[in-house]
Amino acid sequence: MAEAKSMPPTTPETTQQVTTTTNTTTTVTCHNAVKGEHCYVDLIWAATSGLVQHPEWYPGLSRESTMEDFQALLASDKSKDCPKPCDTNTSLPHVSLFCWSVARPGFEHNVIRMQISDDKGMHQCDSMAVFSNSKYDLGSGVVTIPIQMVPCGVSRDNTAANVAQFRLAWQALDTDGRFRDHDFTVKVDPDAVLIPDRLRQQLMPHVGGTVYVANCDLRDKWPGSPDYPMMNGALEVISKLGMEALIKGEPRCASSFPWQVWGEDLYLGHCLQMLQVYRVDNFNILTDNSCRGSDCHRMDAAAYHYFKSIPAWQTCFNIAMGR
Repeated sequence: MAEAKSMPPTTPETTQQVTTTTNTTTTVTCHNAVKGEHCYVDLIWAATSGLVQHPEWYPGLSRESTMEDFQALLASDKSKDCPKPCDTNTSLPHVSLFCWSVARPGFEHNVIRMQISDDKGMHQCDSMAVFSNSKYDLGSGVVTIPIQMVPCGVSRDNTAANVAQFRLAWQALDTDGRFRDHDFTVKVDPDAVLIPDRLRQQLMPHVGGTVYVANCDLRDKWPGSPDYPMMNGALEVISKLGMEALIKGEPRCASSFPWQVWGEDLYLGHCLQMLQVYRVDNFNILTDNSCRGSDCHRMDAAAYHYFKSIPAWQTCFNIAMGR
């Protein structure tokens, strides 16, 4: 995937004056990595995937560490092409999330109310929206956005043939427009446990791209299937530019695929590929009973699915948070 080229941001001076205890001044060469440099790529990987997958490689570092902290560790590894950073404190880039769900009154509303009341799950995204059949106050200023709720049939895979419902939801997202203020749009099923900070961390390398995230790979079970890897519907992550491509091009997809007998997630993946939205594979980001099973002990996952009661949701959340 080609990225638009831009001028690198200004960086601190590449030399710093250091006065020693003997009152002599020496010049120390330093440079903070910027986007477009190999060191910057290594640094972002270390602060995201590396820290999640191999925390033992980064002793003393965490998501709260600075860019310079990570660069200093890489600079100490002579096999890495990273210079010594300057004595500054730059926070890791913030990744903004717009999270949304389609929810019906009953359990789905109640589990979202709990997330809002306890400030966890979807409520820790930068902004959120819930679409339903009418207006309902879910608390803390979150009011559902009414859309038409349509009956779902049975798909070819014996899942819900719910594309019609989500075509209406995508149109409502376009009208609402808030997704355009954020790096990623994240559709979350109400019965999915989401940990937004972990999701931000894993999405950091893809900010600014035209991407979606495939989270389930069953090619070993279905060899040769054009459907895998796919983006399971419990957690659908699409970048801002990817969403713009979907909003603009989805009518073309509807005339190209037999969506009436497909599930929404299958249709969405094929549509995004047709619209040339780049697929990023991350099979650790979601553990799902609809894919390879859900494991709330997996600390490298950002979401867990599915939990059909509030106590089950809360239990998984507490396990995932190490409580």
